[in-house]
Amino acid sequence: MKRFLIIYPGALGDTLLTRAAILTIKKTYPGCAVDYAGNPGYLALFADELHQIWDYFSAGLLPLFSADPELEKSCRNWLIGYDCIIFWTARKSELQQKKLAALHVPCVIYDSIKPPENYEFHQTRFMLTTLEVLKLSANVTPTNEILPLQIPDNQKKVIPEPFFAIHPGSGSAKKNLPVSFYIELAEALREKLNMAAVCTLGPAEESRLSEYGKGDWQIERPENVQQLANLIGGAGFYIGNDSGVTHLAAQLGIPTFAIFVASNPQVWAPIGREVYVLQQQNKWRRYGHYYFLHELTPESVGRFVIEMEVKHQIPG
Repeated sequence: MKRFLIIYPGALGDTLLTRAAILTIKKTYPGCAVDYAGNPGYLALFADELHQIWDYFSAGLLPLFSADPELEKSCRNWLIGYDCIIFWTARKSELQQKKLAALHVPCVIYDSIKPPENYEFHQTRFMLTTLEVLKLSANVTPTNEILPLQIPDNQKKVIPEPFFAIHPGSGSAKKNLPVSFYIELAEALREKLNMAAVCTLGPAEESRLSEYGKGDWQIERPENVQQLANLIGGAGFYIGNDSGVTHLAAQLGIPTFAIFVASNPQVWAPIGREVYVLQQQNKWRRYGHYYFLHELTPESVGRFVIEMEVKHQIPG
């Protein structure tokens, strides 16, 4: 197979996790071209790994979602140029499936990308099971390859002193620790490590700006994901909840401390070269890169971060 098209309008973290499948496809089919219809802003983070990027909402895909049983000619002519179409969706449609089957391209994969609630393995592994027809290796591990960023000069911002980054929010309130937790944690780490603290905020945090303003840290509100990537990519380390920004930090290759309070890290942990997943449990223990603390407090997390800083000499 030479030409692949992936269709998936995922959020930031979900989109980044699809890199494992993309790189596995490219290793299995050397010289192939992988196009991606999704969120162009997120896909720009790994544009060098893709042949062409399409905007999911303006890529001529609307006929796939209409009630018309047949695809428009322009959409059909575009899609039949691929050897394999991979359409990951959150909600499967029988009509959509029929439209794709009617294309008669050599390979069509139309499947849910979300694992069932009782799934016990990583999301990337589930994603690869949807691609079994491609005969990919069953033992593929999540990629630790750093994002191939190409940041335009006008998107770059340099923090002049050594700093660590904190993103205290996420797209779901139940995943978030209190703002006060991160304010106390940042203060403790600044004093112990002699580093500046930078707090990054996005649209999900707009309604609580007054709370974040109480912290003794530098607040940054990047205009887009490229600015965000450039900013946290220069940090000595990063701390955050289970969020897309945490996945981004991990795939940028910087030491990442991901704190899970609601979701299952066995499925949703970020992947990267140096990731520490922190959870609360009745006693301290370690399993791989998962660390279970007796309690999640600014003091206990701060001690852990400092211990790792000393052990691995996190830049600071």
